[in-house]
Amino acid sequence: CSTELASICSRAKATGGEALNCLQENRLHSDMTKSCAAAILRDEATALASIEMMPMLKRKCLSELKTVCKNVAEADAISCLKEHAAAASAQCRHSLFPVIKAQSGNIALDVKSSFVCSED
Repeated sequence: CSTELASICSRAKATGGEALNCLQENRLHSDMTKSCAAAILRDEATALASIEMMPMLKRKCLSELKTVCKNVAEADAISCLKEHAAAASAQCRHSLFPVIKAQSGNIALDVKSSFVCSED
């Protein structure tokens, strides 16, 4: 995505995640190549698929992970948290909300929904 960084995100700092945030925010920009947009989407899907990729969420929802989601495989932990969000602590819900928002904005970022709907 070096071309896109230079043209679309030229003002973003290369360090601190600013460049990646810029690319994510501009994934649908008319100058974004399909290969770069696909790479960004893959990275987002990977990050949102595993609780291990989100240490803050894991820490904030530790109580829920040890109780209502204790018998759930690690790969299903985020789905479990989403299912029980209404009963979760405020700190867990607050950390979970951006994940739910990101996944609801693009079904490809919700691994289970994407798989179930892949034939539609």
